[in-house]
Amino acid sequence: MLKKKLLGRITLGMGLLGIIIGIVLFFVLAYKGWSTLWVAPVCAIIVALFNQLDPLQAVTQIYVTGMTEVFLQLFSLIFMGVVFGKVYAETGAAASIATTLSNKFVVHREGDGQVKAAVLILIITFGLFTMGGIDGFVQIFTLFPIVMIIAENSDIPRKYVPALLCLGAPFMAAPGAPQHNNIMTVAALGMKGIETSPVAGVIPGIVAVLIIVTLSYFTLVKIILKAKANGEHFDKDGIHIHSGEGNELPKFWVALIPLLVVFVLFVVTHEVFIAVGVGIILTILLMFKYMTKIDMFGNEITIGKTIVNAINNGSREYPYAIISVVTPAGFAAVVTATAAFGMIVGMFFGLPFNIFIVAIIVVSVVVAVTSSPPAAIFVAIPIILEMIGIRGMIPNVPGITRVVALAATTFETLPANGFVLLILGMSKISHKEGYLPVFLVTVAYTLVGTIVAALLFIFFPGLA
Repeated sequence: MLKKKLLGRITLGMGLLGIIIGIVLFFVLAYKGWSTLWVAPVCAIIVALFNQLDPLQAVTQIYVTGMTEVFLQLFSLIFMGVVFGKVYAETGAAASIATTLSNKFVVHREGDGQVKAAVLILIITFGLFTMGGIDGFVQIFTLFPIVMIIAENSDIPRKYVPALLCLGAPFMAAPGAPQHNNIMTVAALGMKGIETSPVAGVIPGIVAVLIIVTLSYFTLVKIILKAKANGEHFDKDGIHIHSGEGNELPKFWVALIPLLVVFVLFVVTHEVFIAVGVGIILTILLMFKYMTKIDMFGNEITIGKTIVNAINNGSREYPYAIISVVTPAGFAAVVTATAAFGMIVGMFFGLPFNIFIVAIIVVSVVVAVTSSPPAAIFVAIPIILEMIGIRGMIPNVPGITRVVALAATTFETLPANGFVLLILGMSKISHKEGYLPVFLVTVAYTLVGTIVAALLFIFFPGLA
């Protein structure tokens, strides 16, 4: 009997070691720029071998099933989001909003006031885009030129551009945001028979967003001004930016209409396909005349061909956008299918904390392991609900919805995350130069906001 127990512990220990090796290897190789398309399944095989799972079954069934579950939930959001982002950029709507705000509040200021205004304008711009249904990943391509132009006009050192590109993070789990954190949380709870909505937990959610925004604003302003005081300045380092300067742009309020309509429709219908689809149609109808009617070869083309090209270009970006989200989910599915992970879950059940604090821990751990908020939400929700059942509690559905959605934004952007590698690469900035403010905005401050929201639900359980 003792021999059998010892053997079982050794097996679990080896399984846990395999999970650690797989995760570390996944992080290291992704950090070095190796494609997660093949790194993730290789690491999944390593986890399977250490955990005595059939490696072929792990990759062809468990891994693929994990990817498929997330794909089914996020198809509409990411597909429509990338098309919307491309059409919105091609019509000049994105440039209209950013340049209007910049010209009115940034360009004519001087000294410290210019930096303060620039950071605030970028927060507002990213907030509008995030709440207006443009996928967070797509925003990087849509707004990178604008961030660079504003940084240049305000003489903000380029090493802070990656952090400025993260200013959509506070809004990713905001109540009513048509983003994957809300959609996946609602879907995961729905699969367990619990009905909720993307606007659940609205008051603590808004408080959390305001805290993250405030901390991000004052931190970035402080470190940018300090760098400038030390003699640092903006430089392009050979990065070519197409600003669209000289092109006629739609009016600011016209450009704003599709974003507002998407937000309202999503809050009312909870259907991202309908909301973003209407946003795409509205953008084209209201602003098609501002699209550049020249193809990549410099030939003049019809407006119909211009619109088709914009939609086609957005569609071509979709595969990379979706695969970057679902690939870590496949790896997470293999990890969570092991007995060793079951042992880790058992440790969660033993935590003597309030259920909201446990929820933050569970989601944060899984999102750190997988680098995938959708995977973390799908893994964590069943665990949290089972713990609530064991404790004999009635679930606070608005609280669970908002805290889980917020917690999924915390440890996603660790150094090896694909999003982090992308924004650093586009800005030509090393981790050493630019990662710390990224970490503060996307990890540290989102965690603070999540904890505050949880505390509000703990002390004021009636908030919704």
